[in-house]
Amino acid sequence: MSFRLCSKNGVNKTITFKDTIPSDACQFIRNSTSLKRIEFHQIDIGSDDRTTYNYLSAIFRTSEYNIVCPTLNAIEIALPRKELLRRRHFGIIIDFMKIHPNTLWYLDLSYTTLGDGCIDLVVDAMNSGLRIGTLKMRGEFVGDDEMERLLSSDNAKYILELDVNSNKMTRIGFGLLSSFLRQDSTSIEKLDARSKVTSDIEYSRLLLEAISANKKSSVKSICLRKLFNEDSHRGVDNDNLKSIVAMLKNMICKPPDIKSLCKSNHQLYNIGYSTPFLKTHSTVIRMALEINERQVSVNQKHRMKIRAFYFTQADFDIKPFLDMDVELMPSVLELVTMSKECITNEQEGRLKRDNYVSARNGHLGGIYRLIRNCHVQELFSFPSQQAIMEQQETRISELEKRVEQLTLQLTNSNDSESPNNKRQRSD
Repeated sequence: MSFRLCSKNGVNKTITFKDTIPSDACQFIRNSTSLKRIEFHQIDIGSDDRTTYNYLSAIFRTSEYNIVCPTLNAIEIALPRKELLRRRHFGIIIDFMKIHPNTLWYLDLSYTTLGDGCIDLVVDAMNSGLRIGTLKMRGEFVGDDEMERLLSSDNAKYILELDVNSNKMTRIGFGLLSSFLRQDSTSIEKLDARSKVTSDIEYSRLLLEAISANKKSSVKSICLRKLFNEDSHRGVDNDNLKSIVAMLKNMICKPPDIKSLCKSNHQLYNIGYSTPFLKTHSTVIRMALEINERQVSVNQKHRMKIRAFYFTQADFDIKPFLDMDVELMPSVLELVTMSKECITNEQEGRLKRDNYVSARNGHLGGIYRLIRNCHVQELFSFPSQQAIMEQQETRISELEKRVEQLTLQLTNSNDSESPNNKRQRSD
């Protein structure tokens, strides 16, 4: 048998063809109600064009063979080197995908050289209702024109992962991609746009700035080439490095107040080639990227960043907490003391390594500074008797001064209206 099945919990989920497409597999696919993924690995399409066409038709031509495959949502094609995926073969697969308009497809053509018209098939299908969540098309056949047609298609907004590594785009193509990333409707989470033609730092920064400008950006990982000049003789370009570090800090852990931190980017955790160096160079960026990478809710990330970047400041602002209700303040103090700790040594009765758990007594210095810098009673909305007396005495003193001022004004007014003053004016 020249195909392999991958099962989960006793249910066949993936079928992989290698070298050839056997006829017995076609019957299996037609009868399957649980298959999710079909992989074609090293299929020699060029050796027997007619046979390949017949086998693909047997698998994907629903009108002829009444194929249902209701659960299928992923197709991967990897051809031998120097073999082209021909339009007539790829068209059979695209036609099958188009009759499932409610499916968010995974289409991987990373290790396939596309023939003329294949990208046009994808774009036309997306304009007619096809939704593709993951699209991988690596190679020099993706240029400025192809990127423009792809991003302007009707259903480009459904793309969650776009891989166009080793493309031949110029500044025009990167400009189009940058404009696409700035749109609120864009839902891309992973992007690989490394160019084979150019490694210009300007293009990488152009995409990063687009993500920073979109406050609703969903990008989690973007594979970019170098963001700053670096070589073995001259070292790192410090000016470029400083500007990149400042941009990232403003994007993923925007200082200095709590509201700014909560409005920062909580999705991006990978920026490609320069990520390890930036993590080593800046502790703040490393912590922010690690927080963004954790599989927790946005609210939890808010709390993590407030703990990590707000309360650890030596002079953090306490004003946001002074007007809090007495029922809310204990929750805030609990927020400060709780932290997420990673389990490094696995012990009996504990969770496994690399799991995060809530731990108490974290950042107690933050509580100390918070309480030390303001009156405890006022902090909990309970002013002391002495404070009340002082406030009343201050108010009485202000009122007495005001009475003196008004009395003086009244006296001056009466003097100006006296008979003697009137006679002097008449004389």
